[in-house]
Formats: sequence, structure tokens, C-alpha cells
Amino acid sequence: MEKIPYQSMADVETEEVQTPGGQTFRVPKLEYTMPPQENFHRMNTGEGPHWVPTSLTDFRYVTADQYLAEAESNLFQHKPTGKMLYLDMGPGPLQMQEVFSRIPGAPTLSAEAMAEILCSKLDKVMELTTVDLVLYRDDWTGAADAAQEGRNILELPEAKAAELFFRHAQHRGVPVSFRCKGLKEHMVDQVVQLRPDYLQLTGDLRYFFDYRDRFGDFMGMDVVLDAQTGKEAAERMRYAVEQFAFGGRMIATIGLVSEEALWDGLQELHCYSRECYADPKGFKVRLDEILGGQKHQHEH
Repeated sequence: MEKIPYQSMADVETEEVQTPGGQTFRVPKLEYTMPPQENFHRMNTGEGPHWVPTSLTDFRYVTADQYLAEAESNLFQHKPTGKMLYLDMGPGPLQMQEVFSRIPGAPTLSAEAMAEILCSKLDKVMELTTVDLVLYRDDWTGAADAAQEGRNILELPEAKAAELFFRHAQHRGVPVSFRCKGLKEHMVDQVVQLRPDYLQLTGDLRYFFDYRDRFGDFMGMDVVLDAQTGKEAAERMRYAVEQFAFGGRMIATIGLVSEEALWDGLQELHCYSRECYADPKGFKVRLDEILGGQKHQHEH
């Protein structure tokens, strides 16, 4: 599919998107062959989507606190129409504990109690609108050390809190993406037992080379686009599609990017994934060759 150079932005139709951090970008208006809601449903249920959804184009990506504040100010009705809602729950239990510890006289709450706070916050948002996807994130650096020592991290408070929130959201029909700060390769086999719907990953995707074969039948990949040049962004998205989109479930969340990187990475993701899903038989032949070469490199 033809891609539009960043330098030609003024000559094509664009849309403005904004991250929860307040960054505003202009991106090319993507061509959709079906409503984003239908495409996401097909992807989430493994029924054959037409493209990989992204947090800023298919969704409105917003923190729960921001949404509730806008609702209180009657601003939420001005949100973009036609987009799903991707709700970032904000700091997880361990991160909240760290903040609470700095407040004189603040009560000491367990990780489970703090997870209950997040469950209640999700319920408040769902009283006002439909939530299509939530992001649960927490700092599991300590869990990474425990896993390295051979301990079962599923017995740690942070794991029990995460499972509590996952089951609550899923019971309400909302899929969960889990961003686990400190996630290392040796933790993944235990982390996936908590059964989030998606595992959000930053950094080097090669750690998860065999992800689709091991976990792709029950969990998807939420790949973060976090590059600073257009070339890096396009390469990252192409690699991610090859690894996780075909025969699996994949979404993309926009991280720290420049406008040019977002412009190029977003188009590469959209166009390459559409090629993948439009011609599954032909694409599988190409991917088998690509992944076969990568497996050889990975093993040596």
C-alpha cells in the first residue's frame, strides 16, 4: 500500500490526536474498511481483523482521572466521536503505595485494597460511558528480582492485586492490557498466568520472539511505538506485525515519539497489517521465510 511521506503532510487529509500527557500530533487520516469498533471486536475475538488498532487513532486514550475530571466539568461530551475508549487506570498499587508513603499521616493500605480503589474508579467511568479497553500498569521491579531468585511471583501482593483488577474488569466485559514495569524475560511465564488480555511491551521485542507460539492462543500483544525517527518507528512496527499480528492478537499504544516517527510508524503498521490480514495465505508464506531466518539468528 502507498504511504504518504511526512514532508507531504500539507497535501493530504490529517487528523489531530493528543496523548494523555498533552502532546498534540497531526497524523494521516487512515482508510478504514469497517468501523474501528467492529475491527477491534474481530481482532479481540480472533475473527480476522482488517488492520492492527492503535491507541490514538482507533481509540481515545485517556487516564481515568482525566476522564472523571472532564465529566465533572461537563467537558467529556466534546470528546472525538466515532472512537473507542482506551482507559489508562493510572499508577498501580505499588506506585500508589510509594506516593502514599510520602504523605504525612496517610493510611497504610495493602496492594489489594489499592486495587479495589482502581476497580471502583473503573466502575465510576463505566457509569458514564462505554469502556472498550483498560490499561493496568504497575512497577514490578521487585518481582523481577524475586523471579530471578527462583521465587513464585504469583504469591506476591502485587500479583494478587493485579489478578483482582483483571477479573473485575473482565467480568464487566472490558479487556485488560497489562504494562508491567521491570518485566524481564524470565518473568513472562508466571506473569501470563494472571491472564491479562494483552501484555504491553516496550523496549526490545526480541525477548519475546516465541511469544505467539507460547501464548498467542489466549493472550494478545500491546506493542508500544516508542521511537524517535521515522525509520526506527517503521522498522519496529513491521517487526511487530511479523511477530505478533498474523495468527494472533495485536494492538499498538503510542509511547514517546516525535511527530515524524508517529507519522511513519503509524502508516507502516496500518498498511503492513492490512496486507497481512488481506492475503493470509500469501502472507504466511512470506512470514514463514522471515521468521525462519529470525529464529536462526535468535538461536545463535
